Amino acid sequence: MTHDDNFENTERTPRRHRPARPHISPSSKVHIGPTRKPSGTAMWSGPNHWITEGYELRDLISMLYGIAETRIEFLAVEPNARYDLALVLPHDENETMLLTRIQKALERELQLVASRVTAARAVYVVTAPNGPGPKLVPAETLGGGSIATSTTIVVPKGVSPSEELFQEILNRRGSGTFVDTFSMSFGTVSDLFSILESSLDQPVINESRLHGYFEAKFTRQNMTKEQIFQIFREAFGLVITPQMRDVESHRVHRD
Repeated sequence: MTHDDNFENTERTPRRHRPARPHISPSSKVHIGPTRKPSGTAMWSGPNHWITEGYELRDLISMLYGIAETRIEFLAVEPNARYDLALVLPHDENETMLLTRIQKALERELQLVASRVTAARAVYVVTAPNGPGPKLVPAETLGGGSIATSTTIVVPKGVSPSEELFQEILNRRGSGTFVDTFSMSFGTVSDLFSILESSLDQPVINESRLHGYFEAKFTRQNMTKEQIFQIFREAFGLVITPQMRDVESHRVHRD
């Protein structure tokens, strides 16, 4: 895992200008508290540490439990609350064990209960009635390959970035505010939609029956959801329809 510095700049910050990792004395204690970061997020992680600043609770749950935000339900819990969280151990540790420590501390300190549930939910079902479209190309090389995604906030010309502006953008997730770009050089249709699901407002179920590995590129820009679905239908041959299905989700509520 690497340092992340989202929402503070629309361009990648040169490595030499990235903020240094906060100094925290090594121990087994997980430090959790309301964020002191007025806007944006930052992250540092390694074999003996996991530090985040400014992330919303929904983001933390998603990262710690390895589940898409669309598959998390919050009951009587504020998912937009922002926290600083840090664990710096005096020794290296397996990533799974390190994250488990943080999961337990987060649940204990915020009095949360996280559990798996299966229930009927609104979802998007993906089919490919006519096979892959012209822009969903079978990958030519076997082995290796990459999937790259990025999310960029576009600040209107002449508008200075401010905490209020960032909060407005964060509150409009899934509404077409973000410019989402992905480039898939060796991936499956399931890989493609696991990327896209983070930009949608519901879980995505892949029933395309398209097997193998493909190449695909997509730039969302300021498209509406309907425009995105049209491009996926025409370019990739993938038809996206809203339906109700039983879906396994991660439910988070107060203890």
